[in-house]
Amino acid sequence: MSGATEQAEQILSRDTQGRVLTPRERRESILEEYDKSGMSAVKFAQYVGIKYSTLAYWVQSRRERQRKQSKRHARRLAVIC
Repeated sequence: MSGATEQAEQILSRDTQGRVLTPRERRESILEEYDKSGMSAVKFAQYVGIKYSTLAYWVQSRRERQRKQSKRHARRLAVIC
């Protein structure tokens, strides 16, 4: 599980409110590591050094993206058939 922790050493960009901006590639890397870790979300967030609420938001956003993609795919299949 060193990928996410190594990336944490990079210089972080912040928005006007001081929040850290995390590129999508890094978020996806952290989420992949979370999926493989077998840890609870709370423990994994502590391990990586992010707030639990941030991790939960990323997981929820990914689920919604995947759900929308599968709906689009189902519509395309319906048109083909």
